[in-house]
Amino acid sequence: MAKQIKQMINDSHVHLGYTPLLVRPVFEKNLIQFKQKYNINKMLVFPFEIDVEENNKRVIAFAEKNRDIGIYAIYWIQRKCIEKDLEVLRSNLGSTISGVKFHGAFELLPITAPIYSKILEFLDGQESILIVHTGRYKDADRSSNTSYLHAIDAAKQYRKIKLVMAHMGGTDTTIVKRALKDAADFQNIFFDTSGITTPHVLEYAVRMIDDRRIIFGSDFPWCSFRAMLANLEDAEIDEKTKQSILLNNFDSLISKVLYTK
Repeated sequence: MAKQIKQMINDSHVHLGYTPLLVRPVFEKNLIQFKQKYNINKMLVFPFEIDVEENNKRVIAFAEKNRDIGIYAIYWIQRKCIEKDLEVLRSNLGSTISGVKFHGAFELLPITAPIYSKILEFLDGQESILIVHTGRYKDADRSSNTSYLHAIDAAKQYRKIKLVMAHMGGTDTTIVKRALKDAADFQNIFFDTSGITTPHVLEYAVRMIDDRRIIFGSDFPWCSFRAMLANLEDAEIDEKTKQSILLNNFDSLISKVLYTK
């Protein structure tokens, strides 16, 4: 029998909806059960990459209904409906929407492409959360739309955005180390731990940057929640820092942007 997880945890990277890459879709009931099973206090919920517009609506409705139990919506922006997305964000960011997700692999563009400038300007004015998928494709060279280098460029230009690099810059150990080093001086860049399976990476991260910029994420259901948690538990990091990554840093990040505009 699996050991019961007793400590309270915040999860910054959870998905709701449908993707053909999974055997079963993840519906609202699944996430409530997931939250209860793993003693999750609060979580940021994203759509999947299929039927994004419809799943955005579903995620927003789910978060609005369950705000009191710590479920917050992340809105996935798309270039094909950028003006509509901007209108939705202007009406709902900070209330029913808690931040924005960008995925360059599906957009076939980097976050710095001019078409997203209006969105980024708005997010900057709201001092909002922007979660950017960062990947290991092409070893994170600039020719990759998911390179962490594009995320750094955006954070340089829009200093008030709270930019979170999903997968700590690209999952691959070598790429993550480069991302941490290159982003070390940018206090508006944060790293979520989703997809990281090597404790050494987290140990390196704590040495390289302020540990308050590291937040726990599981990437459920793509990754095993227990595996993501075990990776942090196995890292040679003091318990206070682990507690910050698992709980406190999430609270600090979202408290500055939610329901205050």
